[in-house]
Amino acid sequence: MDEKELLNHLPLMPHKEGGKKFTKKELESLVEYFRNELSKKETCVLCGSITPYNKNDDINMREHYVEGAGQLCDKCFIDIYGEK
Repeated sequence: MDEKELLNHLPLMPHKEGGKKFTKKELESLVEYFRNELSKKETCVLCGSITPYNKNDDINMREHYVEGAGQLCDKCFIDIYGEK
């Protein structure tokens, strides 16, 4: 995921409390934080969207994990299996 995509995941908050703008260094820190957080998340093996599961979550505790294939998002699972 590139920086532009990461910035799309940041909350729409161009200013800090009190109306002050974020510095470039603060924005870079936010991007790095979200990059680290997103890299922990499992993605759908079909469409690549981010799922609610961390990569180290037990597969037996996840919804829509298909053995031999991997993690699916809700939409792809329903598209394939027709149910939730």
